[in-house]
Amino acid sequence: MSTSSTELRQLWKSFSSKIEPYSRDESENIVFLMLERHFNIQKMDLIISKKIDVSKEDLSLLGNYIRRVNNFEPVQYILEEATFYGRKYKVNPSVLIPRPETEELVDLIKKKYISKDIQTILDLGTGSGCIAITLAAELKAQVTAIDISKESLAVATKNAELNKIKVKFQQADILKLKSSSGLSNFDIVVSNPPYVCVSEKRYMGRNVLDYEPHTALFVPDEDPLKFYKAIIERCSFLLKSGGACYFEINERFALPLFELFSLASFQNINIVNDLQGKPRIAYATKP
Repeated sequence: MSTSSTELRQLWKSFSSKIEPYSRDESENIVFLMLERHFNIQKMDLIISKKIDVSKEDLSLLGNYIRRVNNFEPVQYILEEATFYGRKYKVNPSVLIPRPETEELVDLIKKKYISKDIQTILDLGTGSGCIAITLAAELKAQVTAIDISKESLAVATKNAELNKIKVKFQQADILKLKSSSGLSNFDIVVSNPPYVCVSEKRYMGRNVLDYEPHTALFVPDEDPLKFYKAIIERCSFLLKSGGACYFEINERFALPLFELFSLASFQNINIVNDLQGKPRIAYATKP
């Protein structure tokens, strides 16, 4: 296999210019992820424009990646990897790609409970397992995570093994959980459930609509809070007295969600803005 010595920065710029759907900054970030994964480079290697050996096979593979990106396929699915809260996760189209907003949710919970004795956490709709695994690692708590999808649970289980973190995974439907399920008396219930209304599809990019799992994203326009209602109702047995329920939310429904908590007699209800200034997290305490 013949190789040639190439400046990393030159390779990075060259492939970035071939990406069509995204801005220059986004394209450069995408290509860096490709180069980081394929050549095992660091950001400093790019800064100093390190020379690397590149083969025709390397160029062919990267060219194929670029073609897939130009067809709007997310780079995380192409590389089968995403980063969340400093850890690597396997991802495929059966799970959502972890978002920065979800990192904010996890970080809020970590900061609130890092110095407290939290024993048990329940993650509802775990997907890739990023919330459950991060909280288990950061808070040293016993975490149970459920999802309706066997495919998602297979990914989440692999991610727990990859990160050497113990989480109990269980297949279940959030909307059908009963007190007889054996899930009860948790210190924290957390969920990032489907919350995008079907009518909002027109504002979303092809990279999401064509590739990410719609069952993990969308809810009917006529019942946008269906998962939140179900979870808050089931907190009657899922959550211990004094325990807290945390949600990632659709910015459009912060006030209705506040009212849902209030109607269920939850206390200390809070709505928190994300780094973009949008209402993104809701949490409250069970009396």
